[in-house]
Amino acid sequence: MPRVFVYGTLKRGFRNFRFLENSLFVGEAYTLTRYRMLDGRFPVLRDSGPDLRQVSGEVFDIDDRTLATLDELESVGIGMYERVETDVMLSGDGGQAARAFIYVGCRAYWDKKEQVPYCVTDERGHLDWIAPAKRNK
Repeated sequence: MPRVFVYGTLKRGFRNFRFLENSLFVGEAYTLTRYRMLDGRFPVLRDSGPDLRQVSGEVFDIDDRTLATLDELESVGIGMYERVETDVMLSGDGGQAARAFIYVGCRAYWDKKEQVPYCVTDERGHLDWIAPAKRNK
């Protein structure tokens, strides 16, 4: 069964969670790999550049159909994002390392776009994306 780490609009309580609502929530987690985050209506992770940090998010066990749906949502086929595997640390009970798919912005697509960095972190210093509509409330 595939496992996915989500860090933006797919998290519980966010607008695209509907794609995961029938999947098994494994727990909150953070990446062991460091990324840079771009801000906007949705976040974009980049695997290179300045100010790389670990990222907070959530892990779900999903089926192959949901994985295909997420690939379509993230425009994997047209080069907007790529799905890669990464190591994450699950929170709770002392933490446990796991492997999960994550969606990372493709260099060829995002290097042509305006890049506004997102730097808000949680109490551990991990990037923690909050939707623009939910900020400062």
